Amino acid sequence: MNESLLIGAPLMIAAIVMAVRFVGCGLEGAIPPPDNNTIVTGNLTGHGVFSAKVASPETKPETEQYDTAGTYEYSIPYWCNTIDVILLGAGGAGGYGGTNDVGGSGGSWKTATLQRGSDIPWPSTTISVTVGQGGIGGTHSAPQGGAGGDTTATWDTPSGTTTSTATGGAARGSSTGVDGEGPSPGSESIGDASLNGGVVQPQVGADGNPPGGGGAGGGGLKQGGAGADGAAVLVARQT
Repeated sequence: MNESLLIGAPLMIAAIVMAVRFVGCGLEGAIPPPDNNTIVTGNLTGHGVFSAKVASPETKPETEQYDTAGTYEYSIPYWCNTIDVILLGAGGAGGYGGTNDVGGSGGSWKTATLQRGSDIPWPSTTISVTVGQGGIGGTHSAPQGGAGGDTTATWDTPSGTTTSTATGGAARGSSTGVDGEGPSPGSESIGDASLNGGVVQPQVGADGNPPGGGGAGGGGLKQGGAGADGAAVLVARQT
């Protein structure tokens, strides 16, 4: 058998193993190379240098948006090395009153860009997302109404688990009177992720505009408006 083949075979096998480990042949759960462009080299002992390059397939950013109250499990795509996260808390409720009552405030924002390997260990495959529920509008028996629920994202880190929280808006928290406030600022972006919050709700007793808008205050002995549910956006990408 050719001597070069005998010498080069172990290096070729090693390169294939690394390629399967890094690129995963398109299999979910495989670990891509940290810099998306890893080179394997070896000396063929007087017969030249063997070199092989392995990399994740180039993939466009993928966006996942959650805008209904509840808990979700976001699956991290195997090919990405960066994840942009935007969280928006739910809107607070408008109060109940004989005349026009005070509206609820909008939810707050929280953003993050996570790097796999440093912020999230490579073996981690999911992020837990909880979208806050809008506050319940004020009534005769509970005139204050309810605060908006928090929107959270929880992921593994090299030292444990961490949770990022966007707090919900306050009931009767509007600074403009009867209007249900929208989130401030009205939109947020980070990396390749972006999200528009709900706009102001000026109609007496109406529910807040999604996502994250506060409910308007009630009037004429009618119930206050409910706050809108929060939202979360996650974008997986390569850098």
